Amino acid sequence: MRVCIIGWYGTETLGDRAILAGMLAFLSEVSADIQVSLGSLHPFFSERTLVEDQPLWKTLTGREVPVELFNSSKPGPLKRAIQSSDLLLMGGGPLMDLREMHMVAFAFRYARRKKVRTGIFGCGIGPLKKPSFQKAAADILAHSDFAVFRDSLAEAEARKLCRKSDFRSCSAIDPAAYCARLFKEKYMPLDTQNRISINLRAISWEYDKVVDGKGFNDFAVELVDKVVADNPESKVLLIPHHYFFFGGDDRVLMNTIKYRIGNREILVQNKPLSLQETMSTFASSTCCVGMRFHAMLLMPLLNGRCRVINYTGDQSGKIRGYLNDFDPNGFFDSRRVLSLDAGEWDLSIFDNMLQDDCFESPDGLLDKAFQTYRTVLAEHT
Repeated sequence: MRVCIIGWYGTETLGDRAILAGMLAFLSEVSADIQVSLGSLHPFFSERTLVEDQPLWKTLTGREVPVELFNSSKPGPLKRAIQSSDLLLMGGGPLMDLREMHMVAFAFRYARRKKVRTGIFGCGIGPLKKPSFQKAAADILAHSDFAVFRDSLAEAEARKLCRKSDFRSCSAIDPAAYCARLFKEKYMPLDTQNRISINLRAISWEYDKVVDGKGFNDFAVELVDKVVADNPESKVLLIPHHYFFFGGDDRVLMNTIKYRIGNREILVQNKPLSLQETMSTFASSTCCVGMRFHAMLLMPLLNGRCRVINYTGDQSGKIRGYLNDFDPNGFFDSRRVLSLDAGEWDLSIFDNMLQDDCFESPDGLLDKAFQTYRTVLAEHT
């Protein structure tokens, strides 16, 4: 089976790489012979992903998974990749206010004309505020043979956008969670290191109406300074989830924090880590603080002793959507989640992190979500 995967690759975060690993694992389970064409907006950047992650894919799936890159920003290569495929997938990430949404809409329309099956695979919805991008998202959904969303909030938003009577959708979980599950089975347990891993990001334009970016930068300095002061026996590592200008290189904020505090003992992971190395770092830390969505997703599944910074909205953002579905016992309540749109930012939630309980993975819910992907793929392959 030939599968064409498009999306925001070429600007991929480590979370996007975890999505891809999870997707390849699901596809490998439903087809013994799979070949993947991966569309990239900046192929030179995705080349690193292929080189670093192919050994991980082989370990997770138990086989070689052939993946070849093409430039999805150019119509010719995009058309050829779709024409030669049996299935076109929008491979994770959100349908949101990005001009590249029009590329995805074109791809889905073209695939429909060429009778290539199409699917949404583990996507979110939003931020989606501009009418032109809302229209593009509706167009993508209307030309999908199936749609699996990463949480029930995203599916509800999709149903508002797509009014087709025969629109087929369901919610499951972000495919990165399956990558985490397989990583635990193949690589863990790991020896615990005396290290607190902190992932922070600058507030991007999509959320600057929710959170004061400059105010958060100042708060981030206070946060790291407190963690260092409260845990003198532990190393504090600021660990990026993205190392590229497009999408916001986390190292910019992290090095600014280190410089402003003036503490040479604070470590910044300036040399890019692979996905496997990043997950190993999360898993082997004594505790973690996560801010980017996929850091927030992976840290509890791989480590369990965590704090979360929610910058996406306490009621309807992607972090809340995930926690609503996969934290049924409310472990991540106001004691462990700092919601940046919910009034005063209280540093006290970072007290006594090393003595805290660990999150218990909701394995039953995860198994049900993973089975949703297998069932949908089996119906369309």
